[in-house]
Amino acid sequence: MAPESSPAAEHRTVAQACRGIARQLAVLDERRRRGLPTERAEEALRVLRVELGLAYARESVGVAELRHRMAGQAE
Repeated sequence: MAPESSPAAEHRTVAQACRGIARQLAVLDERRRRGLPTERAEEALRVLRVELGLAYARESVGVAELRHRMAGQAE
């Protein structure tokens, strides 16, 4: 598979999504402390949570496919 068509090239990794969530949580906390509106930060956090869930699901599918291929070779 060419690197430009690999899932990693097209999608953020789980670790990147986690770092993004941590950054957004820090922004959200700071905005709350200052008494500023938090709607945009909360929306960004929701998006990052969805991305993390999708990334986790993609990795789970990849692991399941690999296990299936390995089981087929063992037979």
